[in-house]
Amino acid sequence: MLWALLGQAVFFIFQFGSTIIISRLLSPREVGIFAIALATTGVVTAIQSLGLGNYIIKAKNPTRSDLSTVFSVNFLICLALAIFIAMLAYVGGAMFADPGVRRVLLWLAWTPLIGSLSLVPIAMLQRDGNFRAVSLLKIVSTAVGTVATVSLAFVGFSFMSLAYGQVIAAAFNSLIVLIIAPHYARHRLGLANWRAVAMFGAQMLSINGVTQVQRQMQSVALGKLLGLSSLGLFSRAGNLYNIVYDNIYAVIARVLLVDLVNIHRTGEPLRDRYRIILECLTVLLWPAFAGLAVLAGPFVELVYGHKWVGAALPLSILCINGILWVAIALTWELFVVANQVGIQARIEFIRATIGLTFFIAGACFSLAGAATGLVLEGVLAILLYRAHILRITQCEPGDFWPIFLRSGLLTLLGVGPTAITMAWLGWPLDPPLLLIAIAIATGFALWVLAIAVSGHPFGKEVKTLLRKRIVRSVAAGKPSPSTYPAIAPDVPL
Repeated sequence: MLWALLGQAVFFIFQFGSTIIISRLLSPREVGIFAIALATTGVVTAIQSLGLGNYIIKAKNPTRSDLSTVFSVNFLICLALAIFIAMLAYVGGAMFADPGVRRVLLWLAWTPLIGSLSLVPIAMLQRDGNFRAVSLLKIVSTAVGTVATVSLAFVGFSFMSLAYGQVIAAAFNSLIVLIIAPHYARHRLGLANWRAVAMFGAQMLSINGVTQVQRQMQSVALGKLLGLSSLGLFSRAGNLYNIVYDNIYAVIARVLLVDLVNIHRTGEPLRDRYRIILECLTVLLWPAFAGLAVLAGPFVELVYGHKWVGAALPLSILCINGILWVAIALTWELFVVANQVGIQARIEFIRATIGLTFFIAGACFSLAGAATGLVLEGVLAILLYRAHILRITQCEPGDFWPIFLRSGLLTLLGVGPTAITMAWLGWPLDPPLLLIAIAIATGFALWVLAIAVSGHPFGKEVKTLLRKRIVRSVAAGKPSPSTYPAIAPDVPL
């Protein structure tokens, strides 16, 4: 877990730092051109969301034939996608009457093909629990892509710097995989177990694919309704929201998927573990989202500049949506563990269809309206998923309310001083930084103190994690057997 968090922390530094520099160098319209090209590509590459890496992670004893089949199916799909995106470049350029969209699409066509080379090795590293290697891989590829993007933007490549940076990062990611895990990077073509892989992929596509198509169609609709500059502002708000979501929730979820799979294999109920997970995630993420919502205006003004202030209100509303989604944490992981992705596929189709309607209806009015549509979608998701979460985890309806109450009170303690200070000042875009820093520090101190005094599960989990890390550090010098087993053609890895 510590290596996963460390890797994500470094990724956050590069990601956040690059967005600051890029926002200073490029205009909302230039970012909007890249965003619409990425959205157009995303509608197609949703097919790539087969989740085949999770097939390897979830498999009891994957064989060399399984790995060859997963690699082959994924590679053929990515090859077809690369060709189709290149063809789509001319349609996208004509649709938005901007040749820049076509140029970006032609370069983005390379990314799925390059990325296909790293799927199997990364999945096997995650399955082995080797999050150190996965973290190092992410750190290096992110650093290279970030430096390339910023350098190209600085010398005048405009929106194309974003496209070039993505291709360079994907290429470096696949290259480093060959160095870190050469024993898992022996790519061979084979379709021996294609039926099982295809069935799992189809189920995952019906879940992830629907979600990806919905998100990208939202961007396309927003670009057409409100223009590329507005899309650039909303894209920046979405990126800031994702910085919190991806760098805290997503990395923890990846680790917990392996944990939940192991518990499920033993036949033990998930109730106790899920309650602890939900309490830890809400007490950590609710204050993060609430704090960002309160400080969205000053944050955008200070970090990105006045030309991006239009992203502040949508960002605040998106943070409310984030709080709602954390209340039903790990829904995707739970359905995968319980082998019930078919049920989730039907739920996701309903959620995505109605959610897209909410978003487009709101986008007809303003960026804030579009963000409000996403909040309504979050409420819908809670209504759709709550009963299924209770069933899979074997929790009782009353198990969650005490958790939400405690996390809500701790969120008020953590964010309250900052919210009161901002309200007292009249919600300015440029409040006194020293005063805001004192308010944030006060809230954080109250949050930590309350967790320590109350014996909150989050504090216990952190202590346990640190204790395990210390024990491993002490034993690091002791010799251990090789972690890389010999691989035979058709024997479990």
